[in-house]
Amino acid sequence: MGRLEVRGPNVLGKARGEANNFDNGIVDHIDVSNLPAPIPWSLYLGLDQELCPSRQGVESLGSWQRWHVYGHYNALYQPLPRLVDGTLPVNYPDAGAFPDSAVFALREGRRYMRDGPRGESIATPYTTWHGHTRRDGPIVHASPLIPMWIGITLHGHVVYAMRDGQLTTGGVVPVESWANDFTFYEPERKIFFYTDTGKGRIVRVDRRTDPWTISTLVDGFRQCDSVRAIGDKLYVADSLAGEVWEVDARSAARRKVCTLPHAFWVSYFSDGTLAVMTRTRAVHRIDRASGVVGPNLTPGLASGLQQWVTVDVDRAGVMGERDCFIALSVQGAANTDFYRYSATGTLRMPVHGGGGQAVGPVKYVGDAWGHYPWVGAHHPDEAALMVQGMANCQPQVIVVTPPERAWIGMDNPDKYAGWLASGRNIALYGDDVATVTRTSYTTLLPQMNSSGGGIVTADHVALWPPERIVAFIRAGMLGSQPRPFTKAQVKGWGMRTLMNSHQFLVEGWPLVQRYMAYCDALAV
Repeated sequence: MGRLEVRGPNVLGKARGEANNFDNGIVDHIDVSNLPAPIPWSLYLGLDQELCPSRQGVESLGSWQRWHVYGHYNALYQPLPRLVDGTLPVNYPDAGAFPDSAVFALREGRRYMRDGPRGESIATPYTTWHGHTRRDGPIVHASPLIPMWIGITLHGHVVYAMRDGQLTTGGVVPVESWANDFTFYEPERKIFFYTDTGKGRIVRVDRRTDPWTISTLVDGFRQCDSVRAIGDKLYVADSLAGEVWEVDARSAARRKVCTLPHAFWVSYFSDGTLAVMTRTRAVHRIDRASGVVGPNLTPGLASGLQQWVTVDVDRAGVMGERDCFIALSVQGAANTDFYRYSATGTLRMPVHGGGGQAVGPVKYVGDAWGHYPWVGAHHPDEAALMVQGMANCQPQVIVVTPPERAWIGMDNPDKYAGWLASGRNIALYGDDVATVTRTSYTTLLPQMNSSGGGIVTADHVALWPPERIVAFIRAGMLGSQPRPFTKAQVKGWGMRTLMNSHQFLVEGWPLVQRYMAYCDALAV
């Protein structure tokens, strides 16, 4: 690939070549000679190129995995390790008291968005996603132009997430305040409706025309937090009024379904009853016709008001048990704010769930459910769940795979926790210290963040022989500071990186064991 010359100022505006805690001396030049390209996405399972066949109601949580469909993600308060217009941008995902302050930051260009193929795109973490079907009755369309998920950003960019890992902007819709949510119109999925949330209105978009036809369907709500279509009716949650409304998508006629304080997000069960989550993290089943509000299905989560909550029901049982739902919020202890329940409210947390890294088969891959999760979106046809957190710029996909198609498990992950923590410290702080006070070196984050993403990714490294990985680390990676790492430090950094790679999902623990054995045989 040769030498890549990076032009333009560095992220902190320092003199070119001056070291700082972000550029690691790589702003003037980045030597990427002899680096392999990021590996292609090649784990489709069936003749129809489905990501994961639907489980059709069969529960199998032991085979949940995170797949890097859209590349590695950014971690909380760490530099975004992507090259954009010749610079290394720093992206702090927390835009303040969202969503109104976040949308201003997006409009002013202070949050990066970039279309592109897998590993090169940048998606704002403030994106609400919903799965998009390829099925038209018995026909499964194979066109690569059909998105797998569609998302809307707070400032009205409609983003298509494709099956090959590409993220592309499908269009831009007008938003005067901010757009929390959108819904496909079930009779015609080329039509969707979105919320101009702070303006209290629902807007109709017809994608069958070029340009899209956009018009206000209904307004006059105090706030439109969420909207969901069931047939030709839309259901709207208004958290300021504490109400749930029904809107006829053809005539715009509306009626109040029920009063529910702090009603924020709407989904629905397979029998057509609504699942509405309030800002107290309570989920209620609501009869659309009578307006009867059922008991709280998540009593263990009830708490003070949250800024952001969502609920999404697996109506088709693509991930497992039919009508299971996920409930999440962005406040609290990060990953512990992601829960999965049965239709009756029985907790179905994924295996080993409940800890920041302790998420069963995706253990130690780092915030698998999204760090301070913003959205969880089941795919309507396949065993795939997209999650995105406020600190995860790239959306992640959790899949349920047949055991014979992908490696599951580890011999004993806990006994390697020290090595993995060591690897994280090397990436974060430049050496193996457990505090934010660096002792000698600048951070390696722009090159390889603690979750395996960067200018060089875990996918690159996993394709190298062990001796090249060790040499790469000790040479200072892409920087200008060779590091006198001990073999224990090199071993820990490499282990953590390999376990965040796509190849690890294919090959499993033997990939890491080969590297460990090589490091153990080193003299120093």
